[in-house]
Amino acid sequence: MAQQLSTALVSQAIFSRALQYFARVASVGSIREASRQLNVSPSAVSRQIQQLQDRLNVQLFYNLGNTLRLSPAGEALQAYCNEMDASLDDTVTQIGALSGNFVGTLRIASVDSFANFALANLLGAFALEHPNIRISAHIAAAQDVAENVRNGSANIGFTFSLTEEDILEKIIVRHCPTQVAVSKDHPLAQKENVTFEDCLGFNIGILSPSTKIRQELELASTLADATWPKCIETNSFNLLRRLALSGQYVTFQPKYPNLRIPAVESELAFLAIEAKLPSETEEFAVVIDRRIRQSTALSRFADFSVEFLTGKKI
Repeated sequence: MAQQLSTALVSQAIFSRALQYFARVASVGSIREASRQLNVSPSAVSRQIQQLQDRLNVQLFYNLGNTLRLSPAGEALQAYCNEMDASLDDTVTQIGALSGNFVGTLRIASVDSFANFALANLLGAFALEHPNIRISAHIAAAQDVAENVRNGSANIGFTFSLTEEDILEKIIVRHCPTQVAVSKDHPLAQKENVTFEDCLGFNIGILSPSTKIRQELELASTLADATWPKCIETNSFNLLRRLALSGQYVTFQPKYPNLRIPAVESELAFLAIEAKLPSETEEFAVVIDRRIRQSTALSRFADFSVEFLTGKKI
């Protein structure tokens, strides 16, 4: 059976063994760990690294006991390897696309709430159409998702509360009001709308960081001259849901409007927040780096995401 076309396979055919070994050692900082991952002996890795240093007449690593640190020359060579690897990944994608076989790698970053809400459905549907595109998904706080896209560790991000900037292009934007989520047997579940003051008599669970919700609650407690409630802050959306299901906590989460995700039966009751002053909504956005030419895999996924989530083609 013929091997599936991949960046790793093409890289082995194009690049020298010494450069492949250098790139792996540079990424893990250890000859022993690199040899384990490459399934070769440590002496073979050391020999290839030494031969590469001799040919270039530079030192690529500083030996710091159990770890290796890149020298300035090593950092320059690693940057070249990373650039070539990214370019090669795009080339392999384009080669595969010529036969209708889209390949490549997608690195996705997402806030936890969207990952729990829709990301699995989106990735599952995309994988059915493009089974040979590899996907790596990372969950992070909103500001970290944006930073991951800016620094190139993610190709595309699903995040909130972006400042206006030219670096990140928003391919989808939705304004998501915050809603209260409680168990269906919670006292507040019988209400259609609640205020922040209504929530102060119960334990609170909020996503961290959640500056806006905390500020709203603190303002409400000050105006009502109420004691600040017991509060749990967490970066885990699943834990927040578990707190709500316990029946002991009032939790807050974004409401994703106008997205084509099948409704599921929930054990939670979701309540609109009635604020005395117009409350700001969170801006949800799907973002890419406008400075970088999109790979074929990213372009396919970006278009697919827009159609899947909004029903509109771009």
